[in-house]
Amino acid sequence: YDNYTFNHSVNVGVFALALANEMGLKGDDAITAGLCGMLHDVGKTNIPISIINKPGKLDDNEWKIMQTHPVESAKLLQQMGTAIKEEVVIGVLTHHVRYDRTGYPSWDKPLTFGAEIAAVAFSADFGAAFHHAIHYVNLSHSRTEDLAPIACRNVIHHATRRNRGDDWTRP
Repeated sequence: YDNYTFNHSVNVGVFALALANEMGLKGDDAITAGLCGMLHDVGKTNIPISIINKPGKLDDNEWKIMQTHPVESAKLLQQMGTAIKEEVVIGVLTHHVRYDRTGYPSWDKPLTFGAEIAAVAFSADFGAAFHHAIHYVNLSHSRTEDLAPIACRNVIHHATRRNRGDDWTRP
């Protein structure tokens, strides 16, 4: 649809796969995380290209239209029937729902691990592993079953090791 969205989607998909691998996820779980990342913006194909590529800030109406892309993404994936797992559809739908459930669309159910990993990967693709991703999740949260903090800790751990010149691929 446009080069930026394509490159961003590939980056998020690859980063989500790498992060899932680093977290010890294998097989279908890793694939689900990667698909959530790769397909998260497919609904932007239903947004006018003039909005997608607009230089500068979107006006209120354009922003409301842009905020429909997660729902549009989910609709497109649902049209594929059983070829795409429901967990991927939910992950794509909720990629702008933050850990504290703010964001869009409105979502009060648990987030899937794929959505949480893709959201952290989404943040990291914007070069924000130390800024947005840290604020995206509550790193002081102590419940180990919450994957967003774990994913974010992995991003920070490896980014700091990489910045020191250590091996990026292994702890």
